[in-house]
Amino acid sequence: MLKILLIKTSSLGDVIHVMPALTDLKKQIPDAQIDWVVEEAFADMASWHPAVDHVMPVAIRRWRKRWFSVSTIKEVFSFVKTLRKKRYDLILDAQGLTKSAIIGLLAKGSMVGLNRHSARDSFAPCLYQKCFPVSWGLHAVSRQRNLFSQAFSYALPSDVADYGIRQTMVGGTSAREDYVIFLHGTTWVTKHWPENYWCQLASLLAPTKIYLPWGNEQEKKRANLIAKSGEHVSVLPKSSLRELVALIAKSTAVVAVDTGLGHLSAAVDTPTVSLYGATDPKMVGTHGQGQIHLTADFPCSPCIKRECSFQGESAEKPACFTTILPSRVVDALKGLL
Repeated sequence: MLKILLIKTSSLGDVIHVMPALTDLKKQIPDAQIDWVVEEAFADMASWHPAVDHVMPVAIRRWRKRWFSVSTIKEVFSFVKTLRKKRYDLILDAQGLTKSAIIGLLAKGSMVGLNRHSARDSFAPCLYQKCFPVSWGLHAVSRQRNLFSQAFSYALPSDVADYGIRQTMVGGTSAREDYVIFLHGTTWVTKHWPENYWCQLASLLAPTKIYLPWGNEQEKKRANLIAKSGEHVSVLPKSSLRELVALIAKSTAVVAVDTGLGHLSAAVDTPTVSLYGATDPKMVGTHGQGQIHLTADFPCSPCIKRECSFQGESAEKPACFTTILPSRVVDALKGLL
């Protein structure tokens, strides 16, 4: 039995992107025992993958706010004690940062990871026993699958990425239900599709049922505004991540901005139309079966900026989204509904 420690702590998208590589690994080495160190906020998500035997939550994001408090010091010592209970045949730092490499050093076993030309942090590879090259030109999912294949010495699979979590989310049935989910919430201002467009899209999709999740008061306010588009539109109650992903897994289709939940939609094989204005889906867009990317056709897009710097006249902000009209989204959805 090969005992493996995976270090991939965050963020939500990064955690999702490593899952197809875990599926590959379990197919190639069925008796592998895999433990996963991940940020506490994503611990439940990591446990969804059937290849994972044990999840070890780490709280670096919370600890760094109060490194020298008594409670933090106690938690750090407790984490390290748990980390060192087992000796691993191989420790894979799939994060490629100094903080993740230090976690690997604290564990028992030989650590490997990306080389200095492939990792985001040039110092982290100095702490590995062996390093591997992976092209920056690949999608994040393909980069992880490539890294795993080299680390565990098997041929890189050429099949479509299998995140391995759909069955966990839907249980014994794979049947889809007749509703669409709008994933309208995201972090950057430049990733937000105009509220007016969401309302128009909801009206155009009538009488198909539309569900609107939300995670904070701003998103709840937007959801309530979109829900005024018709009786077929409903605002969901506050849901846990597991509850929301289960709903996504059973839906007919999803419309999403560039958000981590869009990646989860792809991970449970739900057909998804994703909207990209300021960002570029080539490297980090939703990846898998039934994924449609609508990108803005605008002079300064993709700008990869958190604030829109366009100075010209525009009916909507961000201006680049005026090239992704609701009618264009409806056309993309036609083959999915």
